[in-house]
Amino acid sequence: MTGVSSELLDKIESYVRRGAGDVFRTMISMGLKPVVGEIPPAIGSAVVVGSVGFAGKASGVVYMGVPESLAIEAASIMVGLSSDELDDDMVNDVIAELSNMVVGFVKSQLCDAGLTCVLTVPSVVRGDHMKVQKVSQSEKRSTLMSCGSHILSFEIVLKSEC
Repeated sequence: MTGVSSELLDKIESYVRRGAGDVFRTMISMGLKPVVGEIPPAIGSAVVVGSVGFAGKASGVVYMGVPESLAIEAASIMVGLSSDELDDDMVNDVIAELSNMVVGFVKSQLCDAGLTCVLTVPSVVRGDHMKVQKVSQSEKRSTLMSCGSHILSFEIVLKSEC
């Protein structure tokens, strides 16, 4: 069978939402809520994106796009420093770790379902108006969550079965 089943994408999206909610609540005492609809215009500016891949019976990448102001606030909470005391490396490390925890939850759920996989090293990129595009033989799903007035984007890219 070629392609990725929409059922698998649905499951992974639910794992990402649940994992992100748990991680943000536990690590930085911030709640996340699902967002329905289009990405607001503000999502495109000053974003810190953490990504972690997984490979095995299920293979793909999850990208977590966090507005820079929220990334700084989260880093301040996790590191215990004021925003003025933080540097970009500290903020990047926090977003990498939060991404790793979210995708670690996804991995755990996939493994429990018999889709064993391993995680890649987290990576972080920064920019304005960034967009994740799928490559050939992959499928992509986007989902949004809000944290107060901030909108986070989660892009799930899965390798198609051959």
